[in-house]
Amino acid sequence: MFFPLLASALLAPLIRIDRDRLQRGIVIVTAIGFAAIQLWEPATVACKYVLGALQLSRGPVDIVRDPTDLLALPALAFAWFQGARHRTRTELWEPKPAT
Repeated sequence: MFFPLLASALLAPLIRIDRDRLQRGIVIVTAIGFAAIQLWEPATVACKYVLGALQLSRGPVDIVRDPTDLLALPALAFAWFQGARHRTRTELWEPKPAT
């Protein structure tokens, strides 16, 4: 739930994409990636090695595949709507151009 908000905040200044599209894309990629890690053995193995390298450990980390973890995917809706709510609130405070 937190990752898409953090990733979009970090990537928005670096990538010239509409922030709304960026955040929706990150939410979708997060959901697909999480599901792949939980359900598909090659994705799980790849994630073990990537996380092991990021943690500077001597090898892969342990990941237990548990399909019931997919029950957490609806929490990504919070990230989707939280970003939209933040944009709406920001737009209310932006000055309108003088005509």
